[in-house]
Amino acid sequence: MLRSIRLSRRECLQILAGTTAASSLNAATSTHVTGVQLYAVRAALRKDPENVLQALAGIGFKEVEGFNRADTVTLAPRIRQHGLAVRSCQAETPLFTANWEAYPELRQISLPEAIDSLAGAGVEYFTMG
Repeated sequence: MLRSIRLSRRECLQILAGTTAASSLNAATSTHVTGVQLYAVRAALRKDPENVLQALAGIGFKEVEGFNRADTVTLAPRIRQHGLAVRSCQAETPLFTANWEAYPELRQISLPEAIDSLAGAGVEYFTMG
């Protein structure tokens, strides 16, 4: 069973610093590339994309996963400017279910159009949550 854990900002920063230091040590001997899901920082990303992307690159991330197709395609040039690559992205559920009525906030697009937009943005894979 999952429990809620409350951490102070200071505790979160200490954990992040330790994780980053450990990742740096492992990176010297590893060929794995470190990535991050942009979903984890979506609120901050919408407010200040430049600083968020710069911070992610500064921490040492090399790849990102977009949290939705439309925003990822729009952000792709900025993502690349910060030395990051878009490895994967979540795609709209109706692309697979064809039930656009359940998602009135989304602009209807065909699957080939969605694939082309992602490929044009340099996205290698797309998924449906």
